[in-house]
Amino acid sequence: MSLILGIDEAGKGPVIGNMFVAGVVIDKAVIVKLKHLGVRDSKLLSPYMREAYYSVIKKAAKKIYVKEVGVEEIDRRNINKILADKYVEIVKEALRDFENIEEIVIDLPSMSPEKLKSRIRLLNFRGKIVTEHFADKKYVVVSAASIVAKVYREKHIEALRRMYGDFGSGYPSDEKTISWIKEFYLKNGFLPNIVRKSWKTIKNIAPKEYVKKK
Repeated sequence: MSLILGIDEAGKGPVIGNMFVAGVVIDKAVIVKLKHLGVRDSKLLSPYMREAYYSVIKKAAKKIYVKEVGVEEIDRRNINKILADKYVEIVKEALRDFENIEEIVIDLPSMSPEKLKSRIRLLNFRGKIVTEHFADKKYVVVSAASIVAKVYREKHIEALRRMYGDFGSGYPSDEKTISWIKEFYLKNGFLPNIVRKSWKTIKNIAPKEYVKKK
């Protein structure tokens, strides 16, 4: 049995809510079955289909790892450095749990692929490492990880909406999200801790709340 680990994130870009990084360890023989079932990049699936595939992935995977990154940490640190740390954490845990992982595939954001590979090599991994942009579109194992991360993010957003009302998707490109932030700030004179205050969007809307990263 040869295993492969896929890693991806959900929630890097939004101005509201936490980010989730997911890793999925799957037997390579199962990858073909997942592909035939239609597992693909989470962004190409409806919320209903993501939930359905998430159930399939949970049964098919040897193990799933999920790391949640809160707004406070995102406002304090460089998000690409946070991601690199979470990727390495997941790899470390997976290698500890499984001796027969032969390949690691990571959807790479804006960071040095060689630097990330070097950090993984320091964990004494001698197998194949793939770090690529849009890996979630090319590799089923990363698509599976993207679905897991997205489902966790969506459950998190649903919980926040129950507490704060409908603020839309949470992305800066969403007019509903921006309107909600503006209205909340106008009414209360501050922003809730679910809003990432280091985003430039906040610098324009509520400059007193804006947090500049060191």
